[in-house]
Amino acid sequence: MSSLTLVFTSLILLLTPTTLCQSLPTVSTPQGIYRPNTAISGVEQFLGIPFAEPPIGNLRFADPVPYASGNASRVIDATDYGPACVQDPRFVINNTISEDCLKLNVFRPAGTNSTAQLPVMIFIYGGANVGGQAKAYNAPGLVMRGTTTNSRVIVATLNYRTGGLGFLFNSLFAGKGLMNAGLKDQRLALEWLHDNIRAFGGDPARTTIFGQSSGSFNVWMQARYAAHGGSNKNLFRAMIMESGAPASLALRGNLPASGDAYLKQSLVAFGCLDSILVTPGDAALACLRSKSKEELTAVWFNQLSPLNEGIDNFVQQNVGFGVDGVWLDGPDYWNETIVPIPMVIGNTFNDGSTYGLVPLNLAVGPYLNAVVAKDLRTNNLLLTNPVVATYYNHTPAENGRGYNADITNTALYYIGEAVLGDTVHVIPRRVTAAQHSTGADSPGPNRNGVNTWSYRWTQKPPLSVFSEPYYALPPLIPDLIKTRAGVVHASELAYLFGNVNGYPDSTAGDRKVAALLQSILDPNGHGIPNVPHWDTYNPTSARVFNFEEQGSTTSSMIADSQRLDSYNAYKNAAAQAGLPPLPPISA
Repeated sequence: MSSLTLVFTSLILLLTPTTLCQSLPTVSTPQGIYRPNTAISGVEQFLGIPFAEPPIGNLRFADPVPYASGNASRVIDATDYGPACVQDPRFVINNTISEDCLKLNVFRPAGTNSTAQLPVMIFIYGGANVGGQAKAYNAPGLVMRGTTTNSRVIVATLNYRTGGLGFLFNSLFAGKGLMNAGLKDQRLALEWLHDNIRAFGGDPARTTIFGQSSGSFNVWMQARYAAHGGSNKNLFRAMIMESGAPASLALRGNLPASGDAYLKQSLVAFGCLDSILVTPGDAALACLRSKSKEELTAVWFNQLSPLNEGIDNFVQQNVGFGVDGVWLDGPDYWNETIVPIPMVIGNTFNDGSTYGLVPLNLAVGPYLNAVVAKDLRTNNLLLTNPVVATYYNHTPAENGRGYNADITNTALYYIGEAVLGDTVHVIPRRVTAAQHSTGADSPGPNRNGVNTWSYRWTQKPPLSVFSEPYYALPPLIPDLIKTRAGVVHASELAYLFGNVNGYPDSTAGDRKVAALLQSILDPNGHGIPNVPHWDTYNPTSARVFNFEEQGSTTSSMIADSQRLDSYNAYKNAAAQAGLPPLPPISA
């Protein structure tokens, strides 16, 4: 079981509704008249709204087709999320999966009418782009944060194809325009919401998209598509990116030919190809489209992992973004014209700890050198050794020990966690914030920065992503790892979606920091007293907003200085390796 697969399973958040019976309002769309689920007091939930025809038969792997099977006069009970898209069913709520999954959900404050013109937040879930589901996130908890007219929002979530059905890249698919289907699903859902959200009381001109982990990568890809030749329909005005940025080694365009071997392995396993020595064509594709979802999951999740094991988890997946000339022109795009919309971007204090499921205390030096070498596209240890060496010079606290429950663990664990967290999350966050805020990556007259706010999430959660039953995580992770996790990847989600407010062990600080995070749509509009102003990011004196309300520590602006020497060593090594220059950052 790969560590990235375990990461996305940790994101599943459970709902605890309270019952309220009311006369049901309705919303009229060209597809039908929708009646909501009102099981949660104060929120109207319009669930399971189709935005695309089921991607089955010849539509498997193909671009999503806008849903056209509705009837404008038909009354529809929009009261159930429906199934998750096809993925490993062990990590899905109720284990229900189907290809007929391209549905979205709209959540609004009870009593909202079509003239309300509320701001809209659209969430794209994470899960390494091999899994995930909209049902896993407590969107009503975010809607209920709005206690005044000025703070009310409408929240939408959506399903999209993942894994082999959404992100296979290979020469066969490239020739037929079949790559990046998951991104295309997201795009179609955004278009549906833009065209219809006004009927729910939302303002399409005040839409923000946000996502976490690979969902954050997908947010960037949607913004990038609009800024790099894709049709710009003004589908959103801002973006929020949590623990995922375009400079990440985990976010890289894959050349089609690099996926040919995995496709052939899959086709042989499905009985669609006699040998991996045979070049697949139309017949093999037709055969692949004929397989049932049970056959798909048996091969892709039991026989062939969609993620490579070991070191390649961090630099190469068997599924991912394909270089298709539409969404991506090449494998690297961390140094290009910025996406000209405001951004909030950040990461957690121990963002690398979930990747520490590998035995980092064994041969940690060679392992981490291999991580950095892969990221820098080099085998030259003279370049990678100075980068990794900086982490050995840090104190355990600088490498993350201070917020980790297992204080007895060796320093090597924290060194490994810090290298992995920096390479996958922290360095990319710094690069993206610096370039976006200054326009430093833009050529010619376009060197104009865009408002950018950056944060660090340091609140140690009372409920970890590894704590059951609040998260539906199978018992696959050893207790020792759970105690080491600290402020783990995705730990902010329980606060963002309001789960922590009902947790019996939460503190006043937990509830305060949750309220602060839930105001992220307007970084300085929370109305909470005695909270410092959240300044925009400036790489010449870099500062981030530190979300933390525990003990004597309160949320504040702090220098973006943690392990900055490691960033500078990485920047120098990247230049020597011939990579695009990374921005200078001073704190």
